[in-house]
Amino acid sequence: MKRRKRRAGLDLGELQRYITISIGTLLVVFIIAQFVVLDLAGVHGPEISRLRAEQEELKIQNDIKRSKINELRISGDIEAKAGSELGLVQTQVKKIELADSTIAADN
Repeated sequence: MKRRKRRAGLDLGELQRYITISIGTLLVVFIIAQFVVLDLAGVHGPEISRLRAEQEELKIQNDIKRSKINELRISGDIEAKAGSELGLVQTQVKKIELADSTIAADN
């Protein structure tokens, strides 16, 4: 007498049920994760807005300073302002020229 072995595995109905349950579970986990992310963003939202406003203000201040620097460069007042406000003085630069520019390395 031969015994017939039953196929190990799932039939099509059970497989569809497991796939449906898996997809449903993943969907629920995804939705919960989205709620958590939205909740965290809502808590930090005012702080993010404050930092963005501060960043914009700093950009404006930086642009103002750049325009002042460009204005001074164009008008030639840099030397006058450097001397009067910062106490900087112009110095003489001594230029040294070598006749032979090759230097032997010590071994």
